[in-house]
Amino acid sequence: MLQNGDVFPSLTFARVGGGKINLPADLAGWFGVVIFHRGSWCPYCNAQLAAFARAA
Repeated sequence: MLQNGDVFPSLTFARVGGGKINLPADLAGWFGVVIFHRGSWCPYCNAQLAAFARAA
């Protein structure tokens, strides 16, 4: 768990639809939300994703 003031670790992963995302570099100067979806079987993951979809 990151605490206030901690530096986000460098991560590179595939983007849906192609390409790659490099964090935190690709969000420099912007706010973002990173969600690691654990699986369609997980009710907590599904609830969180549904909440973000409603908010969007």
